[in-house]
Parts: sequence; structure tokens; C-alpha cells
Amino acid sequence: MKMVCFLLSLALTGGEQSLAQYQESLDSKVDRAFDWTMPLTIQRLPNFLNYSGSKLHPIVRLRAGFHPNARGRFKPQVTSSTFEDLWYHEGDALGCRHDTNLQIEPGKLGALVIRSGMDNQDSPAIADALVRLTLELQILSTPVSAVMIPSYLYDSVSDQLARFNFRTNTTMDVGCQLNIHLISYPVGKSAYYYFQKSTP
Repeated sequence: MKMVCFLLSLALTGGEQSLAQYQESLDSKVDRAFDWTMPLTIQRLPNFLNYSGSKLHPIVRLRAGFHPNARGRFKPQVTSSTFEDLWYHEGDALGCRHDTNLQIEPGKLGALVIRSGMDNQDSPAIADALVRLTLELQILSTPVSAVMIPSYLYDSVSDQLARFNFRTNTTMDVGCQLNIHLISYPVGKSAYYYFQKSTP
């Protein structure tokens, strides 16, 4: 409960700052709250696969970085790096490239931080990336404690999570259940989205 309250305080203390200004203050707060951070950024590739008859244009790349925070007390050789690149066309995943293997000890708390600069049209790709990264990190025994997302993207991304059977109004299963804790910034919306198995 203390962690949930602290996470909400991160999102609720934006005041009258612009989103860009708040992003800077959020970074320092997240650094103190979590052992590691995984920032998610976007790059539009207007010239990639842009030819007559192309059915794969336009392309966007979502990059998941990795940043070890002081709280995590990582070994000196563990430094900031690119973890994974994901390519999308209109929300459909086209490719994935791992750049580095994470050196995170099991049990360390981490957060995904979706950077500003993305549009609502990117929500399908963002939701897909969140599900992929959450599952990958769960397999590595380094579960994601929170996903910080700009408030203007919160509703559209939460809607897209339903495509992958992540919902808030679901009955929790017994034992460990994959979930995504979505928190908006700077306006503090917060909800847990639980994976619900499809029924025949």
C-alpha cells in the first residue's frame, strides 16, 4: 500500500508544469523510487520502406532503454543501454531486435516510463510493446512495478490493452497473475490491468 501511495504521489505533484518540465522532475523521482527504469521512446521513420506499392509504410520504432538507478546498487559494469527495439506499422508488430541482455538481480523493483512525444495513433503499438516487455521481464524474474504514461495517452492505451485481454474489471486468479499497473502523469489516474484468459 505504501508503494501504491508513493507512485500516485509521483503523478499527482505536477502542479502547473508543462509536460516536458514535469518529465524532468519525474525522472529524478522515479530514480529514487525504483531500482531500475526502462524509458520507452519513439522514432518515426518516414523514408524506411517508402516506395511505390509498399504495404509496410509508414514505420515507427519504439526503443526500450535500460537505466540502472542508484537505489538499485548495481555493479559498476551495469550501465545505461538500449535493451530492445520494436518496429510497427499502424500498430502491427513487424520486428524486434535485442541489443543487450539485462543484468538485473531477481526482486529488484523497476518501472517503464513512456516518454512524451507519442500520439494517440501510436496507442496500439504502445500497448503491444507494454505487453511484450511486461511478459519478457516477468520471465526474467524482474517484474515491472509500474508503467508511467503521459495523461493524454492514458485512456487510449488502456483501451488498447483490452485487445490483449488485460482488463480492470476481471476476477483475479489464484496465485501469480500477470498485470500492468498504469499510472498517468502529471494528472494521477491509476489502475491495475490483469491478464484474463480467453474463454472458448
